Formats: sequence, C-alpha cells, structure tokens
Amino acid sequence: MAWAPGAAVIGLLLATRRLGGAEPMATGLPIVLFALAGATWWVVHAVYRRPWALAAALASAVFAAGVGLVAGTPAGALVIAAGLIACVALPGAAMMRQSGEA
Repeated sequence: MAWAPGAAVIGLLLATRRLGGAEPMATGLPIVLFALAGATWWVVHAVYRRPWALAAALASAVFAAGVGLVAGTPAGALVIAAGLIACVALPGAAMMRQSGEA
C-alpha cells in the first residue's frame, strides 16, 4: 500500500500531461487518496476493532464517490474539505484520545 499513492500520482500526472488539462489530477488525486485512506482505516478496524476506524473507512468511500459526483463544480472543494475533516482530522483526534488510555 505504501507504493500506491506514488503510482497514482505518476499515473495522474501522465494523464494530465497527455490530456492537456489539470482535471485528471484535480479530480483523480483526491479520489485516490480517499480510497487509499479508506483501505487504511479498514485495516485499522480489522486489527484493532475500533468503531471510529470503521466509520472513517466507510466515510472515505463515500467521500471518494462524492468527489467524483461534484467534480468540476464549486462544491468540489467543499466536499474535499469535509472529507479531510471526516477522514483525517476526526480519526486523528480519536487516536490521540486513545493514546492516553494505553
């Protein structure tokens, strides 16, 4: 999984160059990152059985699809921002709270 984001970025850069626009990168990168984050949170849930990890995994899948649905519209940035809060900031806060319990 560690190589997947790099491979995705290279593929999206090549598509952006070939198509002559920034849309593949602007739309594809957030979708790939949300999908990879979802896979990561799914593994965390499978190993540690944390309910917040399952919620983050499902939210990541929803936001990956949501970015695709609003691609090219002004709402796209809002969906990405909401996804970062739901799939990165909130799980990060949950992990920080649990670090004091261990």
